[in-house]
Amino acid sequence: MISQRISTLFKGILEKETLSTGYLFYGHSKEALDSTARFIGTWINCLSPQDGPCFQCQSCSLIQSQSSTGFFFIKTETEKMSIDTIRDIYSTVQYGAAEKDKHLVVIVSDCHKLTTEAANAFLKLLEEPPHGVIFILTTQNLLSVLPTIRSRCQILDIPAETVIPQNEDYALSGIIHMDIIQKLETAAALALQKDELKQLILNWLYTCNDLLRSTSQHDVYIKLADACLDALSSLRYNVNVRLLCESLLLSIHTISFDQKHLFQPASETQKIAV
Repeated sequence: MISQRISTLFKGILEKETLSTGYLFYGHSKEALDSTARFIGTWINCLSPQDGPCFQCQSCSLIQSQSSTGFFFIKTETEKMSIDTIRDIYSTVQYGAAEKDKHLVVIVSDCHKLTTEAANAFLKLLEEPPHGVIFILTTQNLLSVLPTIRSRCQILDIPAETVIPQNEDYALSGIIHMDIIQKLETAAALALQKDELKQLILNWLYTCNDLLRSTSQHDVYIKLADACLDALSSLRYNVNVRLLCESLLLSIHTISFDQKHLFQPASETQKIAV
């Protein structure tokens, strides 16, 4: 499952038919980047799209069987991606999307591996794209991507997929609205779920990052994000997990004590990337 934020964005783009020629996905998780790019690429060409690709129509089936003429996934296992790769891409896209395809989607994974020569050649494709061609680039190193390529793409940060406990009260908004006793009880429960704890704290951190983009109440969210980052840093060591959980939830309690109105209780899906 992809980020709800990315899903909502592309649903609007596809409904309004306002696709850009180039998208640049960046983030820390290569798996999340590639899976999101595949999902979006499949959705773009789906013949019966709703809140995502149907995975049942002819287009989706051909993509899943790797026999689609409207979907190509380009990657390299080497340190660099040469000019020959770009020539192969050009030969694939030069005539544009086939009549039977809605679009021709080309995903270039790890685009920061493009050599300077290859990047400059690829830039020409972005500047003068054949009809119906959509490029989706992925990278874990945004600053290593040629600035002129970045400037011609819509840049989107892709969070790592996060698996959180089933109880919706573990959403950050639910934690914040607990009283101090409930927070301490929750800390004890979380300490018994160490494997999920890191992912849960990451989820809270992503929530703070999203809120920072959409509100003027920066101080509160920055302090909460810092508390999450401190906890994540401590988890790398052999710490008392229960004490760590109690310390984090008490910090959240102190930071948000007079600011609960900023957080509306909300159900989060059981598998979510914010």
